[in-house]
Parts: sequence; C-alpha cells; structure tokens
Amino acid sequence: MEAVNGKIDGLNNLTYTVKESLPIITNDNVGDLSNTIFLVPNENGTERNIYTEYLVVEGAYERLGTLQTPTLSDYVTVTEFNNTVGDLEE
Repeated sequence: MEAVNGKIDGLNNLTYTVKESLPIITNDNVGDLSNTIFLVPNENGTERNIYTEYLVVEGAYERLGTLQTPTLSDYVTVTEFNNTVGDLEE
C-alpha cells in the first residue's frame, strides 16, 4: 500500500484516459503509462458504476477503485427553478 500511496503523491501531469482494455506494459512504455489513470469499462458495474480505475505502479497495474457517475435526480431542474423564481417574483 505504501508503494501505491507514494506513487499517487508523486504524480505530476496526471491524465485520465478511457480504454476498452488495459494497454500491455513493456519496458519501452512503462514510463509513458505511469502518469495515466486508465478507466476501463466495469463488466460487473451498474448504470452509475461504469468504470474501473487503474494506475501503473512498479511496472504493473494497480486497481484504484471504480468511477461512479453522479445521479442528479434529487436536484432541481432549470425549468423547476425558473417556475419557482417566477412564482416568487409575482
């Protein structure tokens, strides 16, 4: 776990990229892959839990977690807001 935390703390110019599968790590590309978090479709995911995140640590992939898309169903819509503000102004 210390290796993962150390890598995360030391990242510069971190990028995210969506891939259908993880790229193969070689001696030639390990440096290029090290500052990228890969988002790979989560086969067992739900509607909101659609990607698994990976980072290259010491030449191998380390699973960071899963990315959930937020649900906004509890938030007011623009139409609802405008209707409410309009009612208050009258």
